[in-house]
Amino acid sequence: MRSSRLPALKTLEEYDFAFQPSVKREQIVSLHELGFVARKENVVFLGPPGVGKRHLAISLAVAAAQGGRRVYYGTLSDLVESLEEAQAGGRLKQRLRTLHPSVAAGGRRDRLLAGDSERGHAVLPTDRSAL
Repeated sequence: MRSSRLPALKTLEEYDFAFQPSVKREQIVSLHELGFVARKENVVFLGPPGVGKRHLAISLAVAAAQGGRRVYYGTLSDLVESLEEAQAGGRLKQRLRTLHPSVAAGGRRDRLLAGDSERGHAVLPTDRSAL
């Protein structure tokens, strides 16, 4: 959890479904079982400000960490910027290894990237073929 860079610890149990009745509880609970990670699917939360997208993205990252997965949280623009800087400095492979150790080692995929952008929040299982 320390290396995840999560801005706060938020769990599914703390999410107020009554505040946002358009969010389907069953669907969100199902996501927290993390089947999407095994299926290599992405989760993207879209909606106007203040509806709980960040809370839900963080809660998925927390659930993944509690399930033994490594997680990394940051803005998508910061992630892209750090990769561009690493490439310009000849350190791209090292940076990718930091984000996902199996990129260079050929090991198992076990890290989740959770990020936010202006339009929404995404939780992405990392996959070497996508990097």
